[in-house]
Formats: sequence, structure tokens, C-alpha cells
Amino acid sequence: MVDPVFISVRYQPEEVNNGYWSVHKDVVMPRDLLTIFSFTFGLPVFCILVFVLTHNTPTSSSPLETLIGFLALLAPIVMPIASTLVIWILAKQNAMESYSRRPVFHLPMTFILSENGLKVTSTGGSGTIDWKHLPIGLETDESFCVGSSANEIFILPKRAFASATEVKAVRGLLKGHIANYKHVGKGRADSSITYEKQEVLSITIDGKEYKKESKAEALAANKNASADQAADGEALSVADQPYSFDAEEVNAAEILASEPPLSAVLSGEAEGEKENSTVVDLQGSSGLAIEVVYRVEEIVDAEKIHFFRKKLPLLAKAYLFHALLIPLAFFTVGYIADGLDLTMGLLRQYGLWFVLYVPILLIHAFVLFKTIMRRIAEDKSLTKPLTFQLTEESCGLRMGEKYSVVTWWHFQECWETELEYILLYGAQGRAMWVIPKRSFPDRMALAYGNELLKRKIANYKDLA
Repeated sequence: MVDPVFISVRYQPEEVNNGYWSVHKDVVMPRDLLTIFSFTFGLPVFCILVFVLTHNTPTSSSPLETLIGFLALLAPIVMPIASTLVIWILAKQNAMESYSRRPVFHLPMTFILSENGLKVTSTGGSGTIDWKHLPIGLETDESFCVGSSANEIFILPKRAFASATEVKAVRGLLKGHIANYKHVGKGRADSSITYEKQEVLSITIDGKEYKKESKAEALAANKNASADQAADGEALSVADQPYSFDAEEVNAAEILASEPPLSAVLSGEAEGEKENSTVVDLQGSSGLAIEVVYRVEEIVDAEKIHFFRKKLPLLAKAYLFHALLIPLAFFTVGYIADGLDLTMGLLRQYGLWFVLYVPILLIHAFVLFKTIMRRIAEDKSLTKPLTFQLTEESCGLRMGEKYSVVTWWHFQECWETELEYILLYGAQGRAMWVIPKRSFPDRMALAYGNELLKRKIANYKDLA
């Protein structure tokens, strides 16, 4: 069992940029480079083979034809190298802009690494991510990089730790929980890093300060431990009991590993409010908490709107691309093979079969829509209660022990219907959160939520 490790980070731009580039280079680039290399190598080779098989070898040729033939033979060598080099340069340039594109790194963040997962706290809120949801683990000479995908990475600079011993403990923790953990870099020794983390003298939780004991006080406390604790081997050392708490309170490790409330008002627990209370002090800065238990028809209606307004246009673009790519490839091959005569002959003989492409695409879109609707009907997790937490900085979602925070700048659109709010985020707005209006306890709370969403999400549309 590894003790929880706490760090606070104020990022430097190069740390974020280099971290994202290291992950992208290790996780994404091998696949992308292999794909572009294979395509740019196979295409010229295929064209050359088609030309050779469909043309007689000339007995004599002009210098220009010889040059063209020589360049054609070079194409399978030059094109793959040039293409992969361009992709590499563009990918690195894009990764080196990660800090400027992600405002979340512009403000201080705190992390707690424990056996339970990675706890992240920022101005947008806090939440614990289970290790099973963080398949990427990469260590460079300067940082630890962990994340769910190459585009969602947490950078943990080694300078933010207290010592090489703490870095070693974190390395062991990550190796134990991330199967694909990897070390890249030149192998810089941990002892050469200038560590900036200062000794924590106290922690303040819900307004109460817990001070660290001096070594003498801790030793005296250990000597006064009960005989039962000593017999059971439960007396804590100075390192194990760094803070002084009352007997009925939890120890520091439990505090660091637990899920401290974002706000006592948001949770409603500190004030002893009743279980179904969802309103917070709208005069304060904490925001609004809304408890939701979905009805299946609410999710179905939201998914229908999302499908026809967002997913179907994306499908149409993909269909149009393929509809143009297939004839273009067909004519290109025909031109290389026999000056379009072969292509025109095939079109006259089989051209009507291309008409079937349209109903096939329509059937595909229909099957996809029905599949989504069926999954919604079968998804039992939709019946579980969850809580949305709307603050000035972010929108949080809690379901049981799981908690997720999305800062407002991540949301691309918000659709207001007669019955609900649909918040879109992620790549091209493909993901969404649904907040039914009926879940707001009164008109005041609904008015506050409506005003907040309109103010925080630039692309706000009223579909009612």
C-alpha cells in the first residue's frame, strides 16, 4: 500500500507542450506514419504495375519519356519519405501549441495520487479518476504523463515533487496500476532534478486547519499510544501520522485519498439538508446542484435531436466524401490503364449498379439510428440518480462515486428545448449532457440555470 502523494503545479508552457508531444509521438505517430507510408508507397507501385501490364514496352523512347519513367520509379521511394516527414512536422507543430489551446493548464492544479486513483482539483472543480480509466502512462525525464487518450493528458512535472524518493514512489504506483506504462527519454537521473515542493505544515479542510506535529510531539504521541494498539502493531510512525487529529477524526491519508466536497453547499450534506434538496444559495458563488433521475423518453428525445442535428450531417459529409472518392479513383485507374476507354466501357456495362450506393447509405444511417435507440432502451445506468453541479467555472457530473468536471470553454453548443437543456462537448459536439427542466426545484433555480448557460456557452440555441 503506497501512501497518497500530493502535488500542486503551476505549469510552464514547455512542460505541457513537451508532455503532449511525447505522448502523441509514442501513442499516435507510429500508427499514423505507418498508414501514410503504406498508402504513399502502395499507390505509385499500383499505378506503375497497371501501366506496365497494359502497355507494350517501347523499343525507343525520347529523353522526356525516359525522365518521366525514371521519376515514376522514384515515386515509391520519394513519396513515402516526404509524406511521413511532413506529417511528423505538422504533428509536432500541433502538439507544441497544446498549452495555448488548453486554458485549464493556465491556472494552478493539484493532484493526489493514491491506490484509489488520480484526484484532480482545479478552478473548475475536483474529481477522482480510477486508474482503469487511465490506460496511458508515460514517463519522460521531466514529467509523468497519464491520461485516457492522447488528447486528454495530465502532466505531472517531477519538479513538483518533494524528492527523488517521492518520484520513485509515484513511479511504482503508476507501474502497478497502468499496464502499458513506459519510460522514454535519455534517462536523466532523478537526483539531478531541482525539486520545488515544500514541506506541508498544515492542511485546511472545510475551514478547519490541521497542523503537522513536530518530531518530538509525534514521538511523545507514539509513546502514549494504548497498549492494545501496540499489541496489534497499529502505532503509527512519524511518517505515517504527519498531522494531529481528534480521536474520532480520520487521518491524513484518508483525507488525501477521500473525495472532499467541492462545496458544503453544493453537496447539501454539511447543513444536514434533506436528501432530495437540490437548491443552493444562489446569492453565493458556489452555484447550483440538480439531482436527476432520467425518464427513458427524455434521453430518447434528446438523442433524436442530437442525431438529426449533429450526427446525420457528419454522416452526410462522410457519405459525400466516399461518393466522390470512388468515381475519382475509378477514373484515375482507368486513365492509367487505357486512357479512359476501359473506364467508359465499365461504366456503360455496370454503371447502373452505382445507383444502389444511395439506398445502401440510407439503410446504414437508419440501422445506426435504430441501434442508438436500442442501446438507450437497454442501458440500465440511465435509471441511476446523478447530480449536475453548475458553477461559474464549470459543469460537474456526479454518479455514485464517479465525478467528472467539464469547464465551460469545452462546451461547443447548448440546445434548449421545451423540456430540457442539451449540452454538447467533445470533438465536433459528439458527446452531450442532458439536464431536464423538471429537475430544477423551482422557477428561481431554473432562471438561474438558464441565465448561467446563456452566459457561459457562446453558441446557445433555443429550439423550443
